[in-house]
Amino acid sequence: MHEMAIMNSVRDLVEDEAREKHFSVVKSITLVVGPFSCVDPHALRFSFDAVSRASILEGSKLVVEQPAGKAQCFDCEAIVDVLSRDQDCPLCSSSRLLMVEGDELAIKNLEVL
Repeated sequence: MHEMAIMNSVRDLVEDEAREKHFSVVKSITLVVGPFSCVDPHALRFSFDAVSRASILEGSKLVVEQPAGKAQCFDCEAIVDVLSRDQDCPLCSSSRLLMVEGDELAIKNLEVL
């Protein structure tokens, strides 16, 4: 389960930021998890609960945003929302799509005191 390693890295990043910016309480952290990131949001939440104990993240809230993937159609040139890599263009039914968004995994927001 690589989600545990991901959350350990997130915790380490937040602790580094706390030392640099001089805060000691994290109220919430928002992560963006794209549908093609190969990260399971449920496993991420479970891992967050485990790694946040006895750390600066203890007692904080994890918010996971899951935006739709986006692809550009080679035929109609539209940028469309997609749910899977093998989906056809919802506008022209072409199967010639280039994924342009959806593999992101990022810290979007950190609410601190």
